[in-house]
Amino acid sequence: MPLSFSPPTIRHVCGSTLQAQTYSLQHGLEAGDKLRGVLAEIKGQIRSLRTWEVDARSCVPHLALTDCRSLSDHLASEILAKVSDKRLGIELQSIHKDRKTWDVYPNGGDKLSWIATHTMISECLTKSIKPDFMIRVLTDCMY
Repeated sequence: MPLSFSPPTIRHVCGSTLQAQTYSLQHGLEAGDKLRGVLAEIKGQIRSLRTWEVDARSCVPHLALTDCRSLSDHLASEILAKVSDKRLGIELQSIHKDRKTWDVYPNGGDKLSWIATHTMISECLTKSIKPDFMIRVLTDCMY
């Protein structure tokens, strides 16, 4: 179920698509982490306040999708390439450190995957196209 959508218009002045997509992804991941904590609490998986983030991550998976191939490729590399903007580098490093938890936690963790633009559910929210695909996914509860 889509939990967060972030249009390309964001509060920061961005000099590149990579920068705009990174800030947008970071916003979606933060929203997902809050929701993951709530779902883990409902499932009774939180053992203590000190370990709530690890407890939540281990039982609730978080799949983030991006149509920005350069962002996906950048974060998939073992060692991050240098970027000219210092803040962008910090954001990328923050996202990069959590990318392998999908394999660590069998029923949870974080994963980022590239998705073709034409298969994005939320594409009709930013482009002048009919929302038929989004309506079908939401009606059938299947992507």
